[in-house]
Amino acid sequence: MQDLQDGRSIADANLSASSWSRNRDSRIIGSTEERNVTRRSVRVIAALYTIVALLSLWLKQAFPAWILGNAVFDDELFRRQAEYLFAGQWLGPYDKLTLIKGMFYPLFIAASAWIGLPLKIAEHFLYLAVCLLTAKYVERKSENRLWGLLTFAVLAFNPVFWTPSLARVIREAIYLSLSLAVLVLSVMAAFPVETTRPTSSARLSRAFAAGLVLGCFWLTREEGVWILPAIFTVICLTSLRGVIASRVSNAANSTASLFRLAMFRAVVPIAIATVGFGLVTGTVRVLNLRHYGTFELTEFQGGSFLKAYGALARIHHDNWQRFVVFPKDARLRAYKVSAAARELKPSLDGPNGERWRQIGCSQTQTSPCPEILSGWFMWALRDAANAADHHKSAQDASRFYDRLADEINSACDADQISCTARRATLIPPFRWTYLPDALKASTGLFRIIFRSGDGQFGSPTSQASDSQMAYFQDMVGIGSPTSESTVTWISGWAAGPGAAPDVSILDAQGKTATIRFDKAPDVETALPGLSAVRFDAALSSPVSEASLVVQKDDFSAKVALRPGKLIDSPQATVLVDSITESGAVSQSRQRIQEKLAHVIQHLYLTAGPVLSVIAAIGLLLGIPGFLKGKSAALFVLASASLVATGTRIALLSYLEVTSMPAVNLLYASPALPFALLFTVIGIYVGLQALKGFRAPNR
Repeated sequence: MQDLQDGRSIADANLSASSWSRNRDSRIIGSTEERNVTRRSVRVIAALYTIVALLSLWLKQAFPAWILGNAVFDDELFRRQAEYLFAGQWLGPYDKLTLIKGMFYPLFIAASAWIGLPLKIAEHFLYLAVCLLTAKYVERKSENRLWGLLTFAVLAFNPVFWTPSLARVIREAIYLSLSLAVLVLSVMAAFPVETTRPTSSARLSRAFAAGLVLGCFWLTREEGVWILPAIFTVICLTSLRGVIASRVSNAANSTASLFRLAMFRAVVPIAIATVGFGLVTGTVRVLNLRHYGTFELTEFQGGSFLKAYGALARIHHDNWQRFVVFPKDARLRAYKVSAAARELKPSLDGPNGERWRQIGCSQTQTSPCPEILSGWFMWALRDAANAADHHKSAQDASRFYDRLADEINSACDADQISCTARRATLIPPFRWTYLPDALKASTGLFRIIFRSGDGQFGSPTSQASDSQMAYFQDMVGIGSPTSESTVTWISGWAAGPGAAPDVSILDAQGKTATIRFDKAPDVETALPGLSAVRFDAALSSPVSEASLVVQKDDFSAKVALRPGKLIDSPQATVLVDSITESGAVSQSRQRIQEKLAHVIQHLYLTAGPVLSVIAAIGLLLGIPGFLKGKSAALFVLASASLVATGTRIALLSYLEVTSMPAVNLLYASPALPFALLFTVIGIYVGLQALKGFRAPNR
């Protein structure tokens, strides 16, 4: 009997061991299969990300840079400063325009030229990189790869990049990318993704990165304060979530002590971000001090000019007129009490003032329009100071504006003239009537932002002379043609002893074609002892009527333009690599690109408002889940995106009714990615909330 029992025990043990072995093998096989499925899904998602990015870039190629050669306060200024930065000469010699705007966009132009990327493609690469950062964060926090991919696709096909507003050489083209990056990095600092590193280390590194990007953002445009309410929203919601979580895990502590702990946890990342911000902006201040003797980032952000502008704006008017800062009656009062103001009189009351009056009235279609309008007065004031010879240096300009402000403010304080309170800002004195007017103006911005555009489409023909086109294309790449005619692209190289020969291309009327030169180290390697350049030209007339002209010392030649080696002499060697007409093939491709982009734009225009309303409902439904810690990071990101959108609308609406035309796609463009992100995440948060409502009680 004992032997039988022992036999059964052994059999049971063998059976148990066999069963365990089979289960183990089954688990191993199942685990392996799951890993293989995961790897395949990761590869598929990565491929889809790549396809979306490439398609977005391919569509962007159909919209080249729109060159405005005479936009001396914007496009031309950025090009000029980029050229100086590229040459290692900081922002160039000082004049009245050198320090009026932030230097980061010119730096970006110079960097893209140094890399060799066309500016518009470089801008799009930056935008797609920020979109990818955002999408991967959404993917990690939602634990859903498809939602991350959807976020990337919605952002990547933002139709604002196919409009004339962002076809220009204009800083908004990177400002919207930097705006989005600042907010996403702030949320990542507050809610780090799970990594192998400690959570505190991830939080601080993201905070430092957010500070660095905020510095670049601050150096791109001058009204950077509009992003701060969104960052403050992140801080407040993060602190609230921290208090609730700590209260649940440690009920013994008081709410006050938990709030202090949450605030302490928020203060450290803020301090780290401030260090990054100070590093970027401090470097620029030091360089401005070294080159121009001023520690200011820009003169529009500095104290002296703002004090002078504010002093003139505080003088009472006999009859208040909207958009008028410094009317004739106020000017007469200023001339009476200020010697510095009297120096401005020949310009403000002369041809220069009349020119700025006409520009402002024409662009705003204001009639009657007897005065310089506020959106243009800042430029008229600087022109007047420059005409009085007070922009020889940054220090000289600062001293003059300080003197002007002191003389006007002293006269106001002594009741020599009637004034409002002291001010040092470009914003006009507040009036209650502005609020309902701004609310009315905001409706236009809501339509632009939540429809992702205003119906504009395409890159218009450039408005520039041949020399201006050549200057621009040297820094930004080939721009849109200056006429609707067929354009022929010509590329080749020229080499000669000592120095490369001069090359130009003439059309049938003897007009010089737009041409861009670059270094040719490969040619110099192949032809030892010769200096060489590569050239790319855009020709608007038929190639059969064009000529190539080469000059080198006492040698000159003019030959018909065709592919191949055109000149081969001891003084010069010139070869044309290719001649490509934007004819059937390229025009056909561009038509396909434009048609597809137009369809996508129409989809955003029609679906955007409806989906944004659904997203708002979803965000409201997600509030209880946020308080319980569900989808907290994405709830905060969506909420902060909505705040950023609202703040931009409020700012532009107020500017529209007080200072300048601001309800337009160009100024609204930084808010468009936030509206799209809010829409996608708001819908996700709402769906998660509905799932929670439907889940049975356990």
